[in-house]
Amino acid sequence: MMTTARRFTLSAATLIASAAAFAQPPAQDAAESPDRAAGDIAEVQRPALQNRAEVTFGTTHTFGAGFKDLDGEVGSTTAAANLGLIFPLDERSRLNVSLGAEETWYHFEDAAAFAPGFDEPWDNVSRLSISALYSRAIDETWSWFAGGSVTSAGEHGAEFEDTLTFGGFGGVNYKVNDKLEVGAGAVVLTRLEDTMLVLPVVTFTWRFADGWSAGTETGTDGLGIEVKHQWRENFAYRMRAGWDSNSFRLDDEGAAPEGVGRDQRLPIELAIDWDAAPQITVTARIGAILWGRYELVDAAGNDITEEDTDPTAYFGAAARFRF
Repeated sequence: MMTTARRFTLSAATLIASAAAFAQPPAQDAAESPDRAAGDIAEVQRPALQNRAEVTFGTTHTFGAGFKDLDGEVGSTTAAANLGLIFPLDERSRLNVSLGAEETWYHFEDAAAFAPGFDEPWDNVSRLSISALYSRAIDETWSWFAGGSVTSAGEHGAEFEDTLTFGGFGGVNYKVNDKLEVGAGAVVLTRLEDTMLVLPVVTFTWRFADGWSAGTETGTDGLGIEVKHQWRENFAYRMRAGWDSNSFRLDDEGAAPEGVGRDQRLPIELAIDWDAAPQITVTARIGAILWGRYELVDAAGNDITEEDTDPTAYFGAAARFRF
């Protein structure tokens, strides 16, 4: 199973990954949140007819990374929480609802060159999201899904209505055999000061050996490939490589009034999951960001600054409670 503290809200990249992974028949046992169920594509079967809930708390700290062509550096600390609800509607279908909240503190040092006239191009960023997804098993091999989400992402002081983005997604999943599942679909997303994004989605889960699996995974604001090994009954470790992206509305007093900040990165990580109790899972993660990019965009969508960063490291932890 996958637990992550990277993000618990459905930003653009999260929605892409979630939509793809939800192309599985509904889950049968462990009480999963929608995001969590999206990741556990190796364990998805028909639902038990009982409502379930999951609460996840997590934090991640990214060490400062220097700008490649400018003076200064930037790091961040994130705290997040997610409530996931599953409502089985009958033996073949279910409704997943997810509510997420997150706060990110960006730490800029000597970064005046990134946003001339300002020591920090933006301050704290808040993110709220709600998503819903309906999934239905057609038979033992085919299933389909459809859903949507609303996300608010913005610096403190930004106008709420200007922080909103919307998404919709749908697709199908096919179980080739007991070891391989594949899925396909499409995602439609609005973006802050950018054109609407329409993307195809392809997913897979491959259980290639006893206790081992590989497949696409959702980190709640990104997408990637993950390999998992169930080391012991209550311990598992996971290796992930992927792409994470965050965009957020800025306030009307900073370096780009009512503009947009963007934060992109390519992380690789190792995570260990410990089932401390039947309903509690604790996760510790450590990783490296191989590439990062920060952008400052004005209210008309024009780039003010776009700067890559040097590699850096991060660590995080999360706790998941199932009911």
